[in-house]
Amino acid sequence: MGRRSDPHAVLPAPADLGPLWDACSDIDLAVTSPLRRARETAGALFPEHAPRVVEALAEQDFGDWDGRAYADASMPPGLDAKGIAGFRPPAGESFADLLERVRPAIAGLAETHADRRLAVVAHGGVIRAALAMAMNADASSAVAFDIAPLSLTSITLFGGGGARIDHVNRVVV
Repeated sequence: MGRRSDPHAVLPAPADLGPLWDACSDIDLAVTSPLRRARETAGALFPEHAPRVVEALAEQDFGDWDGRAYADASMPPGLDAKGIAGFRPPAGESFADLLERVRPAIAGLAETHADRRLAVVAHGGVIRAALAMAMNADASSAVAFDIAPLSLTSITLFGGGGARIDHVNRVVV
């Protein structure tokens, strides 16, 4: 795979995190991507927890496109949702690859921590993958979601593999 940049989180002032703290106050466990911005965000949001790092929750590897502006990293023209989900940037991974990487990690967290409230601090691609899993859909269904920074997506998982999407992209900061 390509190189992956690891920038610091861009967070609001601690005083401005109050609404987000309130929205996440009743969690039992914080889980985070290994990337610095997610770990720093988890530390700011959950100072009373020692977030557990899950390697598989890293953002999609954009390979040679990593760090480029979206406008500078163009996909081939005319791709439908399936084509977008399957497209691999040079030396990177596709969203479909990301979904296959994330799926066992999320399923394992759900099984290991049933009946507990987890906060997963991750990236847009990982959240899209979780939404695809909750909808029992393929990767092409989830590429339609736009995930805002510092937004909340809540998914309730049920025994036997069922899920309910409570909300997506709730912005409280």
